[in-house]
Amino acid sequence: TLFRSILACGARLVSYGIVLCLFFIQVLNAWRPLRDSTVPGQEKPYSAVRAKTYYVLELWIKIAGASSGILQGSAHYWDVLLAHLLADITPSMDTIKLKSMHLGNDISGNSGKPASKKPKMSEIGRA
Repeated sequence: TLFRSILACGARLVSYGIVLCLFFIQVLNAWRPLRDSTVPGQEKPYSAVRAKTYYVLELWIKIAGASSGILQGSAHYWDVLLAHLLADITPSMDTIKLKSMHLGNDISGNSGKPASKKPKMSEIGRA
């Protein structure tokens, strides 16, 4: 696998940095979910493949550093990779809508007042 090749060869793969960057972009483009296929509340399609791609990309950047080829070249591969990353980590608009019924309440429903004390078990039994 590419992961093991990067571990084994390390910085000796720097001369292939541009090729590796193009490979990461091609994998992310090929395994991109269709816009209409995502259902709110469900895992995005191909997320396992895409997560593994980001994992290997992270390893490549850690090993090769500035020589990884991500920021080099005229095509600015980082812009394309960053666009993919942002699309993957941004939730769909349907999942982030939130309405509050009362303006003074926070999300947990606590209006800033201290919680009332709960009655003791001995007091409940007497009633």
